[in-house]
Amino acid sequence: MSKYSIMALMMREENATTDIDDCNFAAEMAELLTTISSKLTADEMEFLIRAGAKIYSHGVEKSGTEIPLSDLFPAEEIPDLANEPDGFRKSPYRRRQ
Repeated sequence: MSKYSIMALMMREENATTDIDDCNFAAEMAELLTTISSKLTADEMEFLIRAGAKIYSHGVEKSGTEIPLSDLFPAEEIPDLANEPDGFRKSPYRRRQ
């Protein structure tokens, strides 16, 4: 598929509408990237991570609050969160009070 065909599909409204918010969309993107990351170059992976970060930060901006990792994935899947009852609070997108 050409980049023009892909962009044309991205521009179609029905493809932009999803049943999930931006933060959860970024989480689904992260899940997908785990399955294809071994096929990507470091530059491609970095670009897609930046795209996911942009989607996540847009979701944070729209909702007015950070969505912790423990709300996006089961806590038992996130080793760093296993002993943190309040979830992940070190996000660079966390709004300053």
